[in-house]
Amino acid sequence: MATDEFLPKLLRRTVPPQLTLDHVSPATRLLEKRRQKIDVQEALEAQKADFARREEQFQRREQIIKKKDLELQENLIRFNKFLQENDTKRTRAEKKFIEEERKKLEHTSAIEEYKAELEKLKMENDKLTEELSKNQKYLSYLEITCEKQGDEFGEPLDLQHRYETLKDQYERLVEQQKNDNELKDSKEKEVRKVRQALETKTQVDNTKIAEMRLEYDELKQIASKKAVQVEKQEGDKMDRVNHIGQVRLAVTNTFARCVAQTQLTSKKQKLHSIMESTEANIMDQLDFIAEYYLDLKAISKAWKDQEKEEKRLREAELNNIY
Repeated sequence: MATDEFLPKLLRRTVPPQLTLDHVSPATRLLEKRRQKIDVQEALEAQKADFARREEQFQRREQIIKKKDLELQENLIRFNKFLQENDTKRTRAEKKFIEEERKKLEHTSAIEEYKAELEKLKMENDKLTEELSKNQKYLSYLEITCEKQGDEFGEPLDLQHRYETLKDQYERLVEQQKNDNELKDSKEKEVRKVRQALETKTQVDNTKIAEMRLEYDELKQIASKKAVQVEKQEGDKMDRVNHIGQVRLAVTNTFARCVAQTQLTSKKQKLHSIMESTEANIMDQLDFIAEYYLDLKAISKAWKDQEKEEKRLREAELNNIY
């Protein structure tokens, strides 16, 4: 096995090439191995020194990189702060721009309004100037009038005050007339409402009166019918009383005749008890009349039977004779 197989790749480049030791003596091979070992040791030392040098270079580079990294971080912080400040300034500038634009629009609209108001004032001034020029002749007329009137109106201002006073009174009168007309209209509306309410109430009352009149007529007809019925009932009652009186009178007369014609002692005793009673009982009288009638009927039947028997006997006697 070759010796350089155990060496790292970095050491292989500095290790001397392997010698062919297949046909040499062991001492030679040992010496060669020692030489190779020394070479490898030197190569390792050289490599170690190279590693140390490179490590130092790497540390210096690392320090430089760290320093640069710190510088970059500081620059980044400053740049971030710069960006934030710029962003704040930009936001402030945008707000200020918006506020300036708003103020610009406000001032522009105010300028336009002022211009419109100025034009309006100019037109009003022109109108007032024209009216003043027209009123100059009226002022001269008032002055002439004051001069002609003497002490009544000393100045045109007195005439103006009189005119204003009369105008105020006229306006008050017009306003009062307007209020009076409004009050009159309201009162007329109230009167119409009251009149309509009264008419409605009158119609309702008339309707109720008509209904009550119809009800009264119906009740009157019912009352007349009831009166006729009562009168008829009273008439029937009077007829019944009359009939009862006639019956009583007939019973009394018949009873009296029966009493007059009764000759039996037992009948007379019974008749005497009936006559002594405080109130005449028609039923007792009728019973007495019925007994009297039955007695007469029995007597009549017995009499007829006796006549028939006598007639039969006479006929029998006649038949025996012949």
